[in-house]
Amino acid sequence: MLLWIKDVHSPQQIQDNLLDPNSDFSHCLIAYLNSAFSGDFIAGSLAAANSISENEYNHVSTVNLPTHQFFLTVPLCCSKQCNQCNHCNSNEHWWAKYRTEVDFILLLKSNLHDHELGLPHSDKGKGLLGPYCEKKGKCKA
Repeated sequence: MLLWIKDVHSPQQIQDNLLDPNSDFSHCLIAYLNSAFSGDFIAGSLAAANSISENEYNHVSTVNLPTHQFFLTVPLCCSKQCNQCNHCNSNEHWWAKYRTEVDFILLLKSNLHDHELGLPHSDKGKGLLGPYCEKKGKCKA
């Protein structure tokens, strides 16, 4: 079954608008997508997320890694949101664990681009591009 909303662009109209260099449609769509994605970790920078994940998961066996488990459901907070009772404390603990686990999963499972990946140890830190970067002196990542 195909559902079509009245007065909405057809797929052909969307393609035409995206391919038209003078169209505001493509500029607005790209601006929206850029505003919706920041590419950051919850902890902030890559270094901050990496250090938190190393401290949290160095001692954990692979069976207990967040990528091998389901998330626990969020515990309920009390109706007063007093931040002092057991319900509120367990809720805050859950959110702290959630933030750490999401950053860990992003670090572990994401395709993080490294300009020096594949370079010999002696060439790292010299500003050279590794074999996985585009050549021609620039990397598009």
